[in-house]
Amino acid sequence: MVLHKREEVIKDGSYIELGNQVYNEIINNPVPVDNRALELFRDSSLGYDVFVWTTYTQYMIKSPFHVSWELLEYKFHTNYTRKRDFKRKMGEIIKLIETIYDPGCEITKTGIRVHKTSYHVLPKYLY
Repeated sequence: MVLHKREEVIKDGSYIELGNQVYNEIINNPVPVDNRALELFRDSSLGYDVFVWTTYTQYMIKSPFHVSWELLEYKFHTNYTRKRDFKRKMGEIIKLIETIYDPGCEITKTGIRVHKTSYHVLPKYLY
């Protein structure tokens, strides 16, 4: 991902303006993401968000943990009226992510259990 200054406009005229806190977080704590995800989730911002979250989580995880469906809905700002639809969609997204790498996610009745797996893109300090 290339971050552009405000003056630099993407070819089609669209852009995302980041606040200073978000911009600094990205610059100071980058996480490499496999570009195949851009193609895989080109029509799903939720899918791409979950992909980036699972990738980031693999770089930060110290021990397995569980994330409830409620927290995931809040985290990804979803507005599913039925919880089962959100669970189904998350399951589909995790299965797509698994075509690129093992995100270490296990779907449970109450949420997602995350455990450490290997990196799919090595961080620069591991080269």
